[in-house]
Amino acid sequence: MSKQKAPLWTKTFTLLFFTNIIMWSGFSLLISTMPSYILHIGAPKSLIGLVVGVYPMAALFSRPIAGYLYDTMGRRTVFLVSTAFFTFFTFGYPIANTVWFLVIIRIIQGLFFGITTTGAGTIIADIVPPQRRGEGVGYAGLGNTLAMAIGPAVGIWVMNTYGFLVLFYASGIMMVLSFIMALFIEYPDIPRQKKQISLHNIIEKEVLSVTIITIIVGSISGTIMAYVIIFSEEIGIPANLSGIHFILNAIGVAISRLFAGRIMDEKGPKAILVSGLVIFGVGLLALAFTQEILLYSAASVILGLGSGIVTPTLQTMVINMVTEKRRAAATATQLTAVDTGISWGSIILGWIGGMTSLSTMFVICAIILIIPIAAFYLYILNDYEVKTARAMAQTTQEKTILPTN
Repeated sequence: MSKQKAPLWTKTFTLLFFTNIIMWSGFSLLISTMPSYILHIGAPKSLIGLVVGVYPMAALFSRPIAGYLYDTMGRRTVFLVSTAFFTFFTFGYPIANTVWFLVIIRIIQGLFFGITTTGAGTIIADIVPPQRRGEGVGYAGLGNTLAMAIGPAVGIWVMNTYGFLVLFYASGIMMVLSFIMALFIEYPDIPRQKKQISLHNIIEKEVLSVTIITIIVGSISGTIMAYVIIFSEEIGIPANLSGIHFILNAIGVAISRLFAGRIMDEKGPKAILVSGLVIFGVGLLALAFTQEILLYSAASVILGLGSGIVTPTLQTMVINMVTEKRRAAATATQLTAVDTGISWGSIILGWIGGMTSLSTMFVICAIILIIPIAAFYLYILNDYEVKTARAMAQTTQEKTILPTN
């Protein structure tokens, strides 16, 4: 008789899942519409990059501190406070009628976005059964992906139909709903730790080997997001169809999330991670050589399949390599690596694309994926297995000793 799996879709997991997806949906309404609003308030096109870029940059700075806060002040307190401030500053957009006021709001909101999303990832890892951790992380990430695929299109429709004021309030209302749902979550009772702010306490060195892959994949993903629409215009895809990449990409992610996490839980990263990287590379090559919408669409789905395998697998690896007391720091370190890759990768690879062509840039991205595949077999897999076994043994020992204290 097969052993019955521990339940995954508990009340707490379901509430957190929908809290997360509603928050990401509200956030994504503003992604594709912010450049239009910047021009609407009279700012020059040259400042669009600044206003858009300060948001992820602020999140990049807050993530390492977020892990420390969750470990020392508790999951519930930090998550609710950061979600409340994140929600509050959403309502600042309607009154941001100058570009510098807008920059300030986006910096502050970006800081709290980094803290809130770090907490969501950490709490998901806390509450899912260890034997179904990859599956749980995969489903949670799927919600974010679907929100990011649909939200920008909905945001553009709301902006064009009702204007910016309704758009901002719609985003704010979704944030409020997300915060209300967060109040009813049963947060995990992880013991708080008394520790000073130090590099050790905000960066989890145990997972740095995995972040090698994370930074590279993040760099390539950020490059695709930044240049895929421009590329679609270059190959003659109609403007009304160029956004199809994001929808088809999300479909690919959704398909892969249905099985990737389960394979990771049952067989480990060796059985799934490299396959995901290879699929991702095939998608890049297909995108590089496409000249019409059929191959462009296929490439979008393939890229989603690869990304949907690689991203939750890396997240699960990071969580498995540390004890529960270090999960927040590990999650923050992983997300910092993602933001670093997205922020700097698109700049460096974009420069290469400018010197050559976007097709050549995508081919180079595919070739670069040889680095994480080689690193995985030569070092990262063994490092992961050793640290995961050690973390499991330490966690078991701590839980055995705890009742006697």
